[in-house]
Amino acid sequence: MSDDERPNFRGRLSKLESKQQQTFILCKEMSAKLDLFLMNQGKFNRTLLPHGKKINKPPNMPSIPLSSIQEFRDFEDFLSNNENFSAMVFYISGYLCKDEEKSTRKLLAKLLSNELASQFTYHGATGNHSFKDTHLGEVFESALLTSFKNDLSDAKDAAGKWFRNAPWRKPSDGASDKRASNKGLQR
Repeated sequence: MSDDERPNFRGRLSKLESKQQQTFILCKEMSAKLDLFLMNQGKFNRTLLPHGKKINKPPNMPSIPLSSIQEFRDFEDFLSNNENFSAMVFYISGYLCKDEEKSTRKLLAKLLSNELASQFTYHGATGNHSFKDTHLGEVFESALLTSFKNDLSDAKDAAGKWFRNAPWRKPSDGASDKRASNKGLQR
């Protein structure tokens, strides 16, 4: 390649890279809009065809309820994929009932064991992990928003109480709970 051709080649390469970056940004924007459209279409279909409701577990979904921080991290990785995120919202929205607070408790119990929940608070206070700032927290709120068209203040309050009381609920693995161990008792 001659010296005259090199600047021209670099200029064309730079323009091509710029176009490629613009195309990538447009594809990401279109993908986000398509995800929103598909979620709305699913909601619309469930409204029009309520008897057609069928709760399908998303493919390759880790088992729930989650019982360790490592399982939680693996689930966060699973939810980082937009398709898995949307499928999970649809999946757990099938467990909602007509009461916002009861739905909150039901969903959280479906998602997290009491042992894992005791390591979280809803907002991340008192040195625990923040549930609302995770992908699973976003899935949880998105599922609630499919049925409850408000600011979810009742759900957020109920979630805060649910996390606060997690150490005091009966463990799901049969181990002794915090109250019993604090009193020196065994179950």
